[in-house]
Amino acid sequence: MVAFAVMALSSAVAVAGISYSRARTVLIAQRESSALRQSFLNAKTVRAGLREEASEYRNVLASLATGKSSFPLIRSEDRWYAVSVTIGADDIPKALQDRTATRVVSRQRTVVNGRPYLVVGIPLPEQRIVYFEAFPFAELDRTLGTLAAALGTSAAIAAVIAAAVGVLVTRRVVRPLRDLAMAANRIAHGDLAARLDGSGDKSLTPLVTSFNDMATALQDRVDRDTRFASNVSHELRSPLTAIRASLGLVTSRVDSMPERARSGVELLENQVDRFERMVLDLLDISKLDGSKVTLHTEAIDLVEIVQVLATSIIRSPVPVTVTAGPTVIYSDKRFLERVIANIIDNAQRHGRGLKLVTIGRVGDVLSASFDDSGPGVPEIDRKRIFERFARGAAARHGTGSGLGLALVAEYSALLGGRVVVGDAPGGGARFTLTLPEEIQTV
Repeated sequence: MVAFAVMALSSAVAVAGISYSRARTVLIAQRESSALRQSFLNAKTVRAGLREEASEYRNVLASLATGKSSFPLIRSEDRWYAVSVTIGADDIPKALQDRTATRVVSRQRTVVNGRPYLVVGIPLPEQRIVYFEAFPFAELDRTLGTLAAALGTSAAIAAVIAAAVGVLVTRRVVRPLRDLAMAANRIAHGDLAARLDGSGDKSLTPLVTSFNDMATALQDRVDRDTRFASNVSHELRSPLTAIRASLGLVTSRVDSMPERARSGVELLENQVDRFERMVLDLLDISKLDGSKVTLHTEAIDLVEIVQVLATSIIRSPVPVTVTAGPTVIYSDKRFLERVIANIIDNAQRHGRGLKLVTIGRVGDVLSASFDDSGPGVPEIDRKRIFERFARGAAARHGTGSGLGLALVAEYSALLGGRVVVGDAPGGGARFTLTLPEEIQTV
């Protein structure tokens, strides 16, 4: 819009400048031509009526019907004669006097008392005089000033109109692109039902149709993948239950087995545990993707829930430091427990154990920081580890499925919070969970 207005203003100024220059040239040329004709006519009158006596020069000048449109003067040798005090001998340019002294008809523009004049000099050698006539150009200057103001106003109006047209055109062009960007952003944030409205410009119908078809195809693909993951997870639960029951029978007799068999049973038990966690995580993921989750808020003491879960997972208490209270929040206990449990479990499995939990508050936002004793998370992996099936360097050779921290990130967002990872003081990784004091029930 700015570029459109600037281009229009530049064009209007250029046209106005050219028009003014052309009009000024024509008007000045016409005025000078008119002044020359009048000067020659008056010079003829002076020559015809002039007598030998110099005392009659003023009478001859007075007989000229010039009014206030011009001011005649006569120079006879070194003496000057005039009928008006407006223009005197001192106002006639010296260069013009010198040229007329060589019997050459001349004209020159000059300024007298701040006003422009055109002075014409016509030698009359028979009478041994030079006839001068000064023509005021003030009226022409006013006309040119009015013309310049009118052209400038017209240029400004043209620029304003162009800016208005630019706004309308820009909105017409940009609005569909803005709608497209908003729809794409909604899809990127999980709203797969976002579509473009095709009731606007018909020229954009192919774009709207293509985008909506793409969004529909994407939604169908995601739905198919979600149903597939959900169905597979449900189908795996039955054989997993059977395997777990059979493994229980085997482990009940492990003491009577040889050392090599006991190692195989232990390895099998670890893999079944991993398999079971993966199936449960897949079921949770499919629930998040496949349906709208309903939150049930209740009062939860963040310190208490951390201590209970840490004791349950680690089998020993963990130091919990409170930097600011109170530590009660209103959230969904099911999802909050899953978030905290996954963070603690990740610290135990991949961070060489949880060493400290710090809980604080800033306004109506609570935070819980979990410090482990591991090698930390490299900068390049700090966002990637929250993606599905992504594992950091410390977990690549472990038993994790790559879904635990993904569930932490998604459940945290569901509760209105977020989780980030950084460096813990003294080494290790620090997972910081921030949550609002109260969330709206969805």
